[in-house]
Amino acid sequence: MANFKNLEMAPVVSSRDDILVKKGFLGLTNKVFYAPTQSPVDIMQIYYSAENSERIKRVLKAADVDLEQVVRSAGTVEKSGTGPFRLDVCLSQDGRFAAVQAFGYADLLYHPMTDIRIFNDAGAQAMKTLLKG
Repeated sequence: MANFKNLEMAPVVSSRDDILVKKGFLGLTNKVFYAPTQSPVDIMQIYYSAENSERIKRVLKAADVDLEQVVRSAGTVEKSGTGPFRLDVCLSQDGRFAAVQAFGYADLLYHPMTDIRIFNDAGAQAMKTLLKG
């Protein structure tokens, strides 16, 4: 599990009214919650191969109304231990909130490939379905 404060999208996510960030012991860790339901938010950095990155990018570029269909058509997207494509994810355990940003590896660093996408309710459930694979 990744550390929330090390995510590039942490300032954007934590500034939202529906997100609650509680500092842990000595301020070294943060616990993140989706405020409307008090659901804990899992923080993940997931790596994919270059072949699977195109399917993920298609999902992230989809309009909200098409998201569920695009996720179904993407099918199972295999994760890898490391890879040239990384997805930073904040996903509430109840599937009501998701924040996602894609990064590509170049010049020995991961660089943002997409803007931060925020999903609620049906969109967040669709992202949870995609990430289960």
